[in-house]
Amino acid sequence: MTDGEGYSLADQFHGEASNWLFRRNAGEPGIEDKLAVWLEADPRHREAFDEAERVWGGLRELKRGDMRPFGVGSERLGRAPFYMRRSTHIAVGLAASIALACFAVMALASNPYIPELITPASAATYRTGLGEIRTFRLADGPSITLDTDTEVRVGGGHGREQCMFLLKGRIRVDGGVAARQFVVSSSQGSLRVVGPVFDATNVGQRLQISAPAGPIAVTRSLGTAVDLKLASGQGLEFEKGRIAASHSDRGWPSGMLALDGTRLDDAIAALNRYNRTKLVLEGNSLGRRPISGAFRVSQPGIFAEVIAEMYNLRIDRSRRDQIRLLPPI
Repeated sequence: MTDGEGYSLADQFHGEASNWLFRRNAGEPGIEDKLAVWLEADPRHREAFDEAERVWGGLRELKRGDMRPFGVGSERLGRAPFYMRRSTHIAVGLAASIALACFAVMALASNPYIPELITPASAATYRTGLGEIRTFRLADGPSITLDTDTEVRVGGGHGREQCMFLLKGRIRVDGGVAARQFVVSSSQGSLRVVGPVFDATNVGQRLQISAPAGPIAVTRSLGTAVDLKLASGQGLEFEKGRIAASHSDRGWPSGMLALDGTRLDDAIAALNRYNRTKLVLEGNSLGRRPISGAFRVSQPGIFAEVIAEMYNLRIDRSRRDQIRLLPPI
């Protein structure tokens, strides 16, 4: 990806485009005529809407088929809920974590929502703060993009093998043209990933590996082998020695959140990871409502307005650090 990818238009146009896309996908009566008027009013409207459609459409195009185990039989893994998923489990033992000798390197971006390329380092600890999405280039070629509130230690390994310890958050690793080997570790254990591009996530004591841009192979680096091939859009989640199916959100480095029938409470949890102002959903039944569309992670207020309009909710901004969505009176 390039610096600042996906940030060429004013935020207001992206927010409006997400609103229109959401309303169209929800089947609002007469929406096509209304949308056509809005698109004709300003060429930037069309550009913003096309971008929102690309992000959301890319999610719809991802393959959702079963993963293909190789070398361990033909167990099927069930599909789990949004972002970090748990479903049908296959028991496996925990692997030992890999200790990495690293030195700390940290830099702050002037704009926390624009990915930034950092100077090379051969072994380092990389971090991002709340709302930051940044890309670091390693000295031996690969690049790693860190999502919000992420910390990863990089170093060690032998030959074409690169070791990473993901303390928290989410990373995208791009090894370049060749299919490199990476050992990814967390408190849950260690995995060996072979492939040019993959995502690794450690949130809520769960380690997830997914394939956003092409096939990858995942094996246990230690202990009893569990070998799986993942197609583009597929993922695996590891929690307490168990494995569940997941999916890949390939658009997150651009600062967009793509939702496809996602539960409202899951979407809110994902947005809250990026912002100091938290969305709070009141009402026990509201969280199960489905949401589809593409939203900027830096705009919780616009997201709240879209949801309030679609589901006839009230917005309470009386607290400085919260945006509360309330049922109608």
